[in-house]
Amino acid sequence: MKLRIQQGRRRGREYSIGRRPVTIGRAPQCDIVIPDDQLVSSEHTDIHVDENGQLILRDLESVNGTEVNGESVQETVLKPGDEIAIGSTIFEIIEEAAAPAAPPPPRAPSTEKFPVVTKPAVEEIEEAATPAAPPGRGFATDMVPTPVMTKLAEERAREAPAELTFGGKPARAAKKSTTTPMARRLMSVGLTAAIVIVVIGGTIFVLSQTGLLALSSRMAPGINLGGDFRRVDVFYEKVEASTQNIFRFALRISGDKVTFNMDDLKQHRHIQREKKVGENIVAELIRQIEHGGFDKLEKEKYGGFPSGNEAHTWVIELTRGTRVKRVEIENTMAPDAFVNALKVLEDFTQNELGMAAINRSREDLIKEADEACLRAKQLFEQRDVDFPNLFNAIKAFQLVQMDLEVIEPKPANYAVAVQGEVAANDILKERINNLRFNAEQAIKLGDWPRAQTCLSEILARVPDREDERYKEADRKLISVQAHLPHR
Repeated sequence: MKLRIQQGRRRGREYSIGRRPVTIGRAPQCDIVIPDDQLVSSEHTDIHVDENGQLILRDLESVNGTEVNGESVQETVLKPGDEIAIGSTIFEIIEEAAAPAAPPPPRAPSTEKFPVVTKPAVEEIEEAATPAAPPGRGFATDMVPTPVMTKLAEERAREAPAELTFGGKPARAAKKSTTTPMARRLMSVGLTAAIVIVVIGGTIFVLSQTGLLALSSRMAPGINLGGDFRRVDVFYEKVEASTQNIFRFALRISGDKVTFNMDDLKQHRHIQREKKVGENIVAELIRQIEHGGFDKLEKEKYGGFPSGNEAHTWVIELTRGTRVKRVEIENTMAPDAFVNALKVLEDFTQNELGMAAINRSREDLIKEADEACLRAKQLFEQRDVDFPNLFNAIKAFQLVQMDLEVIEPKPANYAVAVQGEVAANDILKERINNLRFNAEQAIKLGDWPRAQTCLSEILARVPDREDERYKEADRKLISVQAHLPHR
């Protein structure tokens, strides 16, 4: 199977899908990268072939979800012709054409003329085709010559009659190799190993001269991206306890695996997330922590006394190979270097795991979600009053879902927002496709004013300049306006 981009930045491009999952997202380590689209998560979706040969799509807990044939899905089986919407990019599943079977090689025509064969070649034919002669019996006396061998003998006799004849004793016996097959095989393996060592050594020398190895070191000081990456471990925990509540925030990054847990007993919020991130993202995270001075903190623990009935604890532990740096803050103000590291880790959690609402109260989130849901309904009902209303309704429905994502149990507005976003997306998609079609028809007919009107309406309906639909329409509009008379 193949994945073809039907709508988006790289429209028409195809990707083969095999047993290894194909990851789609905004992060550079994804197999298919969709940059500059804020509706796409860092790692949004993956597609792979399972053991039964079925094509499986799985949404990687993305913020805005994945649609297959207009329906939001978490995991589903794909078939040829299915359309997948990820942000503003639309993919289509197509069957990969089978490669034509290679025709058999033509049979060489028979000929009566034989090539001139040297003595070593004749000896190889004789040794392969003839059983070993018993002691005391000559080779030629026990073998009936075939026409082919006779012809070979005649050709050989003309070249060097003194060396080989079929009827008599060779004038000069050829030396036989005393090397055993096992010895020859060992010599071949040794030669191959020597060549490999030379190639690897040359490659390392070239990389060191061009500065590529130094570049890897600058990306993350103290981390060898090739070997030590699996031994990189970052742990961050924040605990706020009182007589009314216990709030715990825990983040662990081990190699390329990120695990996040949050518990808020008072507001009934229990969240667990797990995903994989790229090596370069982890390297950049550690670089930022070190740049803020975390490694230079002198104490392992900064302690104080609880304030009233509340106690606060923060722990950051950074492990790289055999090096471990652990700093704990308990009931006191943290040094600036520790605060910088906290900000880097919490920003990472929000950006990579989509957890922007973790530091806000339940009441604030529900209040904002209620207001956003009311605004979204009004915009949806007035979608024909003004072009941008439908797009803005979608954004408002998405805000409701983001606010209520960490709330358990989910308020009724969460389901309303999910259904509203799907309905609004379907209508907007249909209208944009109709405008595209009309614009293309007008361009083919040379009706430039009509093409300009259709493309301008797309820009009005999708007012986000970073949206692929806006960018596509804007590019075409520039070309169309070049055909219009200047006023």
